[in-house]
Amino acid sequence: MDIIVYNVLGWVIGGFIAYVLIRAAAVASRLERKLDVLLRHSGVDLARVAAEEAGALNRSGKKIEAIKAYRELTGCGLAEAKAKVESLP
Repeated sequence: MDIIVYNVLGWVIGGFIAYVLIRAAAVASRLERKLDVLLRHSGVDLARVAAEEAGALNRSGKKIEAIKAYRELTGCGLAEAKAKVESLP
């Protein structure tokens, strides 16, 4: 009998966790779309801002921090960010 209760409880908790994760993903997606609209409306070129910040860090000898900053601002992968930072003047 206990095993049935634990199984049902596991399914309920698992379902709740899945629901929370799905809702969190939906909220994050909506926020990202709103942020994109605000950036477009304000004329901010996030790629340019990321390149400027990463370039400044790279010129001061902080290559790893530059790659990290570029990734955080653009959302690109590690290899792409590394290639971009290495191509910056």
